[in-house]
Amino acid sequence: MDQGSQGEPSHSSQQADFRSEGGQEEMTDVQDESEAYAKLVDAVQPDSEPTLDPRELEDVLNRNKRGSRWVTNTDVNIGDALYPTVRNGHLYVVNKAGNTGATEPTWGTSMGGITTVGSATVLEYGVDSASVFNLRGAIRDAWNLKLAKACEYNEGDEKAVYDHIKEQCDRYALVTVS
Repeated sequence: MDQGSQGEPSHSSQQADFRSEGGQEEMTDVQDESEAYAKLVDAVQPDSEPTLDPRELEDVLNRNKRGSRWVTNTDVNIGDALYPTVRNGHLYVVNKAGNTGATEPTWGTSMGGITTVGSATVLEYGVDSASVFNLRGAIRDAWNLKLAKACEYNEGDEKAVYDHIKEQCDRYALVTVS
């Protein structure tokens, strides 16, 4: 989704919310990009070695975004996921590229229904996620990025840094359900 430059998200000192359920840590729902960014920063410690810059964190967060809220006059592409500005429990996927137009549509809620959104059309794609961002996935990806940067750390204090980063990667690893 092409939304142009929106600047760097603001930073927050609040701690990331974690809940333990069945031994697994889970993130609370995150709707706002600046809140997601702040929780990512708190969880990943980007200023400690090896460092991650804001652009790397933004890229990680964008790769873990489940969709975008509808915005006026925004170009959308096939496959982009959209949510209404007032969440209605449904996710919509663009099936005809175009521009969202000046007025938000009345979003259809029939399973598989088509809604015209400006010059684009979207397909109702089922129940939306409570969280716009996959924060756990973003944290995992950021720790893996740090791990890739630390792969040459192999002695003394550097080895301890590498071991800590590896431990964090394992902590946020994908969970398989059998």
